[in-house]
Amino acid sequence: MKIQSLVIALAATLLLPAFAQAKPDGERPETKGDRPSPQAVFEKLDADASGTLSQDEAKGPLAKNFDKIDADSDGEITRQELAKAGKAMQQRRKKDAEASGSRFQEMDADNSGTISKSEAGERLLERFDQIDENGDGELSKEEMQAAREKMRQRRKEQA
Repeated sequence: MKIQSLVIALAATLLLPAFAQAKPDGERPETKGDRPSPQAVFEKLDADASGTLSQDEAKGPLAKNFDKIDADSDGEITRQELAKAGKAMQQRRKKDAEASGSRFQEMDADNSGTISKSEAGERLLERFDQIDENGDGELSKEEMQAAREKMRQRRKEQA
């Protein structure tokens, strides 16, 4: 009986934080490394609770791209404008990922599922060893994706 009680107490202790962080349907969890939902960003930045974001309230990428997101050029970003910009960004990323996949297949001349040094173009060959994380002399799709993510992150930090 004591062991069963101990197991239940331990399970409750381990699972309680997960339940505490659970979000209602439609909201994304805000874990480290995960981006907050556009709704969460909007609510956090809307300091005056006006239902719109002014240039002064916008921070980071929103401030940098304010004019692009403010589709009607009224000087405020609405929830709808932010959602539309978010969807456009997702579509661009999806298109970029598809294009990357087709470029990978073009380079993979022998259809092995990896890119060897002999298949790599000049620019890729310059960084081949850095991208080849496991050192097997072949670049997998996963290694190429990881390299793209690192490059994207560096660009974001420099901006």
